[in-house]
Amino acid sequence: MLKNSPPLSPDTDKLVECYQLILDVAAWINEKKLYEEEREKYNIVLKIITGLYDMNKSCRRFIVSGYCKYLDMESPNGVNSAYFFLFNDVLIETQVIRHHNHKIKRKQLFNVYKLINDYGTVEDFKDDMFQVQCVFMVTEDAIVSYGTNPSFGPSISFTSPLSDMQVTLVFDNPLDANAWFVALAYTIKLSPRLNESKNIFNIRNE
Repeated sequence: MLKNSPPLSPDTDKLVECYQLILDVAAWINEKKLYEEEREKYNIVLKIITGLYDMNKSCRRFIVSGYCKYLDMESPNGVNSAYFFLFNDVLIETQVIRHHNHKIKRKQLFNVYKLINDYGTVEDFKDDMFQVQCVFMVTEDAIVSYGTNPSFGPSISFTSPLSDMQVTLVFDNPLDANAWFVALAYTIKLSPRLNESKNIFNIRNE
């Protein structure tokens, strides 16, 4: 319509206003759709994590998840493994206890984590269950740093001052390490301010 209107047409301003309104409505619809998709993913993830209460918060967003090894001085070989869920305000360390509705034995964990890491969508989680092991609060003063561990290779160190906790994730290749570094750095930028985080710090083990 704009292209076919004369440059000085009396209706040009109205057409421009209508066009802008259409763009605004389209942007609102896309934003609303994106929000609904994010909440749908969050609700799926919410159902598969056990061991916490009050997980369902309107301000919480699911960012990413994945199998990672982490430094553990109490482990015989110095590392342990877990499945991590990253939200905009918490990083949750978990262990899978059910896969495709089957109980998982400890000796099966590594193979099951590999299968889960190949999931294409969040919907693939629906028949799994994860038990919470540890919760790290993500706040604006959290620190994430990239490095190379002499024994285990590329590593990501994440420190949560509010939780007074720290974890070092180690990876087999730099690409995976970089992906988690970017995700954590991005999440820290999204995280609530420290005072807001203190108000929502009510996640506890059952």
